[in-house]
Amino acid sequence: MPNPSPLIATADLLRLTQQHTPAPIIFDCRFSLADDAAGERAFLDGHIPGARYAHLNRDLSDLAAPSSEGRHPLPAPDNFCAWLAEHGASPSSRFVVYDDAGGAIAGRLWWMLRAQGARDVRVLDGGLAAWCEAGGTLENRELAAKHARPGPDGRSAATSDPRPWPKCRPWPVATREDVLQAAATGRLVDARDARRYAGIEEPIDPVAGHIPGAKNLPYKQLLSAGGYLLPTHRLAETWLAVAERPADCVVYCGSGVSACHLILSAAAAGVGEPRLFAPSWSGWISKPGVEAS
Repeated sequence: MPNPSPLIATADLLRLTQQHTPAPIIFDCRFSLADDAAGERAFLDGHIPGARYAHLNRDLSDLAAPSSEGRHPLPAPDNFCAWLAEHGASPSSRFVVYDDAGGAIAGRLWWMLRAQGARDVRVLDGGLAAWCEAGGTLENRELAAKHARPGPDGRSAATSDPRPWPKCRPWPVATREDVLQAAATGRLVDARDARRYAGIEEPIDPVAGHIPGAKNLPYKQLLSAGGYLLPTHRLAETWLAVAERPADCVVYCGSGVSACHLILSAAAAGVGEPRLFAPSWSGWISKPGVEAS
C-alpha cells in the first residue's frame, strides 16, 4: 500500500536507523548548481550514517541527452534501475532521501524511485539540518570506510546483494502537447521563483520568462523558514488557490528538478499529484520558434 505521507520526520528516521531489520536505504542528494562537486564533498565530510550519495548530474540525469530534454534530462530507465541495483535496492526496499535544500533535490529522486515502482519512499522533512538538530550523528568518509562490509574483491559492498531491478518503466512525463493543452486550460504551473517566472532575472538559462499560459507557484513558497514543508492544510490551501484539481496539472521548473518538489508537496497535501514536464523551461526554449512570456 502507498505511504500515507511522502515525508518522514527526523524522530522516525532516528528510530529506523537504530533498528536492524530492515535498515532503510538512505540517499544523500545534496547538490549545488554553482559547483557540481560541492554536494559530494559535503557528503564525504559528513552524512547520515549508512547513507549513499546520489549525484544529480551523474546519477539522476543524463547530460549527454539533446538540449531539447533540458539541462537535467532524465536518465534512461534501464540505466537508473541498474544504478539502483548496484546499491542492492529493489522496489520493496524502504528508501529515505534527503538534501539541504528543503527537498528541492531529494524530491527528484523521490519522484524517480516511485516512477520505477518503489513502494516505500520518504523525503526527510527538514533535511540534514533537521537531523542534526534532533541529535542525529554524522558519519564521515573515514567512518564509512571503517564500517563498510568488504566485498570479495576487497572493496566495500552494498548492504544487500545487487540484483536486477525487476522491471523498468517509461518515465510518466508530460509531452509538449500536454504542456500546450495544460497552458490553454490554466493547468500549467511553474515552480521557479517569481522573478524568474516574470522574466525580471534569469541567472541560468539564455532566455528569460515563462511558458505562455503558465501560473506561478514557487516551490519555496511551500516551505517554512526552517526548510520544512508547510503543514498539510496550508499546502492544500496553497495548491487549491492555484488549481482546482492539482492532479490534472502539469508542472515544470528550470530543468525538471525543483518541479518534482511541487509534486511532492501536492502528495503531502493529499490533493493529487500533477505530472512532470521533464525538459522544463531549459528544454522548452531550446526549440526554435517557441513562445515565451
